[in-house]
Amino acid sequence: MRKLRIIEHVSLDGVMQSSGEDGFPYANWTAPYRTPAGRDAMLAAHGERFRVKSQDGPDLVLSGSSTLTSTVLEHGLADEVVLAVYPVLLGTGKRFFAEGTPARTFELVGTQAMPSGIILSTYKVAGPLQAA
Repeated sequence: MRKLRIIEHVSLDGVMQSSGEDGFPYANWTAPYRTPAGRDAMLAAHGERFRVKSQDGPDLVLSGSSTLTSTVLEHGLADEVVLAVYPVLLGTGKRFFAEGTPARTFELVGTQAMPSGIILSTYKVAGPLQAA
């Protein structure tokens, strides 16, 4: 069975919005950090082309959806989360984890630092948060 991997570009404060929709003032904020090394790392994270989760083959990728991400996590459908964290604070915009996203735990699988300051971190979804 394939894995479902969520891949997102986020600021240090969790903002993933990058278009100018809804009056967002920082459209295309990721542009100054783009490098060939970063591009290659993101292409590797995306992997090959794919079809459905129940069949064998390359992993599935969900990228760029602030609404679908929360729903996929809520229903336990995601296996991994890959975050490209940029060294900026935006303070406003759509967040990677929307308000009301169920509490979850993650295990760090790997991390890679890019020369531009981006940190690419991969997490395995471990399950619901267990209260003490």
